[in-house]
Amino acid sequence: ELEFGARASGRYETEIEAVRKLLTPFDIYDYDGVSCPHHYGRIRHELETRGATIGAMDLLIAAHSLALAATLVSNNLAHFSRVKGLTAVNWL
Repeated sequence: ELEFGARASGRYETEIEAVRKLLTPFDIYDYDGVSCPHHYGRIRHELETRGATIGAMDLLIAAHSLALAATLVSNNLAHFSRVKGLTAVNWL
């Protein structure tokens, strides 16, 4: 998502440098190919059953966060608040 935003900005080099600075103090965790698919499947099934779908990337982000038992920081709480068991906060 951040990479796409930097590319879509029209000022890729400036924006990707800002992204790198922003991420510097944080630990970055690899996608877990065992746990994440389990969470993804559950989340997608529950949301589609309720007619409350979210985008494919948001599904992956939510699954990754649940697999890590991490708090998700996002400006898109409207989508992420639909995911049962996910702790999401907006720092803005």
